[in-house]
Amino acid sequence: MYEKDRELFELAESLQPSVSRAHQEKRIRALGNLQATLDAWATSFRTSHGLDYMTNANVFNLKVAGSFRFGVYTETSDIDVLMITCIYIDAEVFFSSVSSALAAGKGMDKVLNIPKTRIPIIELVIDGIPIDLLMASTSMALLPDPFNVLDASIMGSVDNKTLQSLNSARVTDYVLHHSASEGVFVPLLKLVRIWAKARGIFGAKYGYLGGVQWCLLVLHLLQNSSMDPDRHHLSHMVRKFFKFLESAPWKSCIISLQPLDHDVETRNWYHDKRRYDEAMVLLTPTEPYTNTTFNVNSNSLLHLKEELTRASELCSGWKFDLLCQPWMAKVSPLFKKGWSHFLHGIYEWHPEFIQALEKIEDDEKRKSLDEEACREFNAEKGRIDSKMRMIGLAIKKHIGPVEECRLFVSCHEVDERCVEWIFGLRLTEEESKKSQLVLNVAPLLNDFRGEMKLHKLGYTYLHFKTLSRKAFRSWHKKNIVT
Repeated sequence: MYEKDRELFELAESLQPSVSRAHQEKRIRALGNLQATLDAWATSFRTSHGLDYMTNANVFNLKVAGSFRFGVYTETSDIDVLMITCIYIDAEVFFSSVSSALAAGKGMDKVLNIPKTRIPIIELVIDGIPIDLLMASTSMALLPDPFNVLDASIMGSVDNKTLQSLNSARVTDYVLHHSASEGVFVPLLKLVRIWAKARGIFGAKYGYLGGVQWCLLVLHLLQNSSMDPDRHHLSHMVRKFFKFLESAPWKSCIISLQPLDHDVETRNWYHDKRRYDEAMVLLTPTEPYTNTTFNVNSNSLLHLKEELTRASELCSGWKFDLLCQPWMAKVSPLFKKGWSHFLHGIYEWHPEFIQALEKIEDDEKRKSLDEEACREFNAEKGRIDSKMRMIGLAIKKHIGPVEECRLFVSCHEVDERCVEWIFGLRLTEEESKKSQLVLNVAPLLNDFRGEMKLHKLGYTYLHFKTLSRKAFRSWHKKNIVT
């Protein structure tokens, strides 16, 4: 078994090399730069608002969450940082005063406000390090110092968006506290993340599981393996992980990470309020107990089950070398499974706007319009990308011959002005035998474009076209690295 452990460690390292010490230090300096910039802003904010009796620690507190805290990040990964604030700082202050201070800060390569999201966020690039700065405004007049994000008192009198924001940091602290003694936690989580990304099932906004969800599932397995004598062997736990998930009755089970004395009570409580359309339930381990997998739908759940079954079979046969094989490396398996139609979605700058931009002789005016269009495009593409999973559900529901519509390629960025998606349509057995079947999805897609209100931008447009197998092969050969 030690030999298999070494094989898995080498596989993970070859697919995702460890980050260099120099890059780690660069990330720490970027976070220090962010802290210093916000400290300077907080001092000015306190003075201008007559809050000199407070300290900067009473005004805001930064909490790092996600892959950076867990130690499973890459050199291109962003850092998730939550800015928890007192009652005097709301979203308006965040996107105006805070954003302006960041834009004027040292080493700030990019500052982009994205207000039209479930959680307020500012995208930053500090000395080449991408950072997502989220905000959670509490009802406290003074934040306690020292600040404990797991303290239940900070959850009082806040709206749903703030609860979602706070939970990201609370879950991170909870997981780190309960996995500190689990030596296999980090390598197991790293391998699971590599596998999920390679197999195209990583990302909550696409209807699959994101970093938080995979992390909770790994911790859940370790918590329930305390009496397993081989729990410290990575190869054993990888096999056990996929075996457990493959056999889980997702339609009926509720997974909670609460201690045993609270686990049954928590699951029974959520069972009474569970929505009928929730395909999977994985509760946060901290209050308020919310479902982290609410984006999983019938389409993505079917895809997840297929990949979990494949992974379980490979691990049972000790075929770890095939586990993380990129699923898009070869297209032939798609055709064998009956994927007969493909839908190509494109969101890009409008050609007429690009032509008009090129004709402007005033360099300053052209540069200003170009920067404005880039900001609009970057802000909107995330919102559109998160809605793409809804297209698959709508096509499956309203287009009769379609048995399954799967998002194959998640946000393939062609360049800074264009993003692409590929959907695969698998027809019912009866309809798949018809050689000249034409799927009319145009009315449905037109409704979707209308709901997205893209016509207000003017710079961009969203369009779709159907691809034959031959056209898809050509697209695949051009865009997918084998």
